[in-house]
Amino acid sequence: MDYPLTIKEISSCQAILKDQDNNLIYLPIDKLPDNLNIGQTLNLQINFETTNYKNIVAKEILNELLGGKK
Repeated sequence: MDYPLTIKEISSCQAILKDQDNNLIYLPIDKLPDNLNIGQTLNLQINFETTNYKNIVAKEILNELLGGKK
């Protein structure tokens, strides 16, 4: 899933990004690409499949340990 974010402000240690619903997201500047400009749009990619898979595996392990249903 792509999550478009627009750069609202940039400081020496963080960037403030805004989503389409005007929610603000604060990210460390060292985790973002170089040469950012205010107003530039970035696409944050979120992989729900990996997260969901890890949750399913964790639940299966807990159910097995606790003797619950699968």
